[in-house]
Amino acid sequence: MQRPAVADWAPLATLALVLGAFLVLHISSFEMLVWDEAEYASIGRSLARGEGYRVGDQVEYLRPPVLPFSIAASLLAFGENGDAIAKLPSVAYTLLLVAAVYAFLLRDGGRVAALAGAVAVAVSPELAVCGVRLLSEMPFMVFYSTAVLAFAFGFERHPRWFYVSWLAFALALSTRYTALLFAPTVAIAIGFELMRDRRHALALLRSRRFLVAPFVAALPLLTPWYLRQWLGTGDPLSGIRYASNQIPSYVSASMPWHFYLSALPKALTWPILAVGVAGLLHALATRRRLGVYSAAAAFVVIAWHSQYDYKEVRLMLPALPFFAVGVGFATAAWRTGRASAWERRALPATLLAAAALLGYRDIHATLEGEIALGEPSFLNAMEYVRNRLPADDALIAAAFPQTNWYADRPTRRTPPTVDLLLEELDSVEWVVITNFERSEPDYLRAIYEDLRWSDRFREEVQIFATSPFQTVLARSDWVRRKLRPAASGER
Repeated sequence: MQRPAVADWAPLATLALVLGAFLVLHISSFEMLVWDEAEYASIGRSLARGEGYRVGDQVEYLRPPVLPFSIAASLLAFGENGDAIAKLPSVAYTLLLVAAVYAFLLRDGGRVAALAGAVAVAVSPELAVCGVRLLSEMPFMVFYSTAVLAFAFGFERHPRWFYVSWLAFALALSTRYTALLFAPTVAIAIGFELMRDRRHALALLRSRRFLVAPFVAALPLLTPWYLRQWLGTGDPLSGIRYASNQIPSYVSASMPWHFYLSALPKALTWPILAVGVAGLLHALATRRRLGVYSAAAAFVVIAWHSQYDYKEVRLMLPALPFFAVGVGFATAAWRTGRASAWERRALPATLLAAAALLGYRDIHATLEGEIALGEPSFLNAMEYVRNRLPADDALIAAAFPQTNWYADRPTRRTPPTVDLLLEELDSVEWVVITNFERSEPDYLRAIYEDLRWSDRFREEVQIFATSPFQTVLARSDWVRRKLRPAASGER
């Protein structure tokens, strides 16, 4: 009994070791955390220190808790030793995603399908890059794909899988509010079940396990977070409402409706996309339940985000693991087809090898070529703060989360008006001004643009310049003198 189990899981262990080593070696490729990453990292550090769920001086109610608590666990386990330790949960969740796809396909399609699907996840450029970023997409993909695939197993195998599905949904919703797309996906799935076998579907839909699963598996996990939002903001759905307005509020760019469809080849590589689509179409034609659910989930994610003018590749990432399921099915179908034994082995191996080469090329180009806004001048400024300034010196910055994370000092967010900043300056020692932060207010940009070479020799001003990015640390008293004429209407 043990030998088949070892043989079944050995390919996953090998793949996980290779992928894990690759991700750990490249975990510092992006040398600076961007806004969202720094917010998650700051919340995680505050939790690890017992300071509460906050960023700097602000209690946080928007960011769901799964990733921050994962970061806190990593920092407690390995120490507060920089970005790499904070990013370790992303590596772990990437390996969990590979394992989840492998496990479901192993049960439904066999070892060959499982390995093909897992490799498809591992070599997809966008998924691999996400494994070394500190963003919520990776844990969300783990839980959301598990929720959908376990729901399929609830109809396919045993109703107890509904408990797994709703538990995974609760974790997904505690990671990203996009998990609410589970509702239309489940609606499509139930419609499919009613058309496939109405009597069997109705029996399951009326069963005790199906009806109580959301209340037993999901509600206890979700209640504390939404109770906290209700007590803190007066609205238990404040996070969902805010998130639902985020993308529609972005008016800086308008992308065509087919943006995500056009981005799929680069996100997955052409071989994986072609084989994945073929596998999902074959599953739809044969009414293979796991494939139908995967196709529905991928369609809902892409269609939902395509309705907005603003589009970003990472928003469609939750659809990508479902294409990997299609890769597994297509590979298994080809292996059992009429082709010769050599063809059955050679074609899948060739396609996966081509995908791996293309994926590595794109992954390497992204990891080596992308530079975060502000790097390295901002990091140099924050190093100066940590090494030269007293631990209780407070800062105020438009680049609020990054300043809080890297300076590790009491930090406040720069207010939008001069008058509000003048009120805040009494409680801070330093003002951080940058030429790269989009939310930097115009009145501080004017100070930055008015700097002279002679200002470099003032003790009140520290200028860190590395073209094209510059960061200025200015004493609050110096900023006050600069701003008072503007506040009074003088020139």
